[in-house]
Amino acid sequence: RFGDAGLPFHAAEGSLLESSPHARGALQLSRLLSGDLSRSRLVEFMMSAPLAGAAAPGGGDLAAAWVRESALEGMTGERGWKAENALLAARLSREAAAGRGGGDPVSAAAMAGEIIEKITERGFGGGPHSWSSLAGTVSSLVESLFEEGAPRDEVCSAIDALSGLDSLPGVVSAANFPAFVERALSSPRGFTGIPGGKGVALLPVAALRGL
Repeated sequence: RFGDAGLPFHAAEGSLLESSPHARGALQLSRLLSGDLSRSRLVEFMMSAPLAGAAAPGGGDLAAAWVRESALEGMTGERGWKAENALLAARLSREAAAGRGGGDPVSAAAMAGEIIEKITERGFGGGPHSWSSLAGTVSSLVESLFEEGAPRDEVCSAIDALSGLDSLPGVVSAANFPAFVERALSSPRGFTGIPGGKGVALLPVAALRGL
């Protein structure tokens, strides 16, 4: 055993982006926050992110129900996602009251409305930003929107680590920040050192390019 022999070692794992739906959802979220609110991007996020509260009482998926209902409604976001979703929610509520629809679509529109509101209210906006402000926005929304647990916390820690780049000269643009989130979540995880001793963090050269 390495531990018994006291030999230095490096134990590597795959990246978070490869193994964690929380990581992939966080990357999609950062793209939405940077201003890419296209339907394809929002649908990708809703369908693949591990959203808290997405399970319907009857066993269905509220995110999938919203994607279906929003497609039938012809929602594209051109008039603003909040306004379009409000119209969808109103129609679904009327249909449910008239006995023409179940409760899942109504709940789906309500869940999507909360998510859309948080994303649009916390969007990065234009101009330069500090690393810590953008990282904090993404991390706090991941905590707010995603299923809780160790995978979520690990992703938040990786994103929060970008705040350390405030010590470097200059600022970061909102448009470029998702690329750095992707790099942070793509870095291979591992530990190098002597068991029981201090480790040395390893980063691939690709993760440092452009800093």
